[in-house]
Amino acid sequence: MHHSPDLFHVQQELSKAVAAPMAAKQRAAEKAVATAEATRTRLQEPIERDNEQPGRRGPGRPPKVARSLE
Repeated sequence: MHHSPDLFHVQQELSKAVAAPMAAKQRAAEKAVATAEATRTRLQEPIERDNEQPGRRGPGRPPKVARSLE
């Protein structure tokens, strides 16, 4: 009589071999997304604040309305 390994054990070993690298890639992707979101938020906030106060200008910039020659 020929003895062959049970299919369940083969699937279990294959699952173990594939699951760990996939989990590591998923964790790395989640970390990359979190980092990208933090960067986007950090860069977006000054733009949104500037859009809320359009009349406010930094030093050295010309006024919004050009003065006419008298």
